[in-house]
Amino acid sequence: MGYIFDRKEVTDKSVKNGYFSRLKTLDRIGRLMGTDKSSESLNYLNKYEFFIDRWRNDVFNLIELGVYKGASLAMWRDFFPNAGIFGIDICESCKKFEQEGVTIKIGDLGTEKFLDELVSIKPRFVLDDASHRWSHQIMALDRIFPHIEAGGIYVLEDIVTSFSMWDGNGYDDIEVSGYDYCQAIATVVSSGEHLRDKDIPPRMKGLIPNVEKLARDIEMVSFIQGSCILIKR
Repeated sequence: MGYIFDRKEVTDKSVKNGYFSRLKTLDRIGRLMGTDKSSESLNYLNKYEFFIDRWRNDVFNLIELGVYKGASLAMWRDFFPNAGIFGIDICESCKKFEQEGVTIKIGDLGTEKFLDELVSIKPRFVLDDASHRWSHQIMALDRIFPHIEAGGIYVLEDIVTSFSMWDGNGYDDIEVSGYDYCQAIATVVSSGEHLRDKDIPPRMKGLIPNVEKLARDIEMVSFIQGSCILIKR
């Protein structure tokens, strides 16, 4: 099964004519640094800039889960010159991307102990671009979100791995996907009510207390193609 629309076509239209097209700074830096978050690939950055541009010169901490080739860390360093940037990865080789203002921490995001170490950073902005395994996405959100600043933002990237096109790629290591979890949170945030059995699939019933606990601290849930953006009260 393919995408219902062509990603390149949507990207071209959104950059030229879309609601977010006036927001160009972060995307320009992202293209320069070579991150796949830019309009040349996933096209996340002008949407992110809509929410975070007012922090441009603030002093705060940012965590990116998943370092890969370090391109987005370099982008954040440029866009937020006064922020503390923390890149998190399981690969020791990612240490080479440390520079002034950028700290690399090595650890397994599939372990509660390591996630609990990260909360001491007290971030304002968190992006999960790590393994994309459903269990890791949910565990990281549960553990880190309660410790971000009031008014901070948590982005769960690449939740496309929750859908059928990615079946068999190893992301579905538990029964509940990252998208399922975010959708349940959005149900509580939108309704202001407790989750009812008819609101969620049976496989999620054991997670209701976690979902409702997170939702109490969430001002807004926004879905874009490929990511979910959660804003803390």
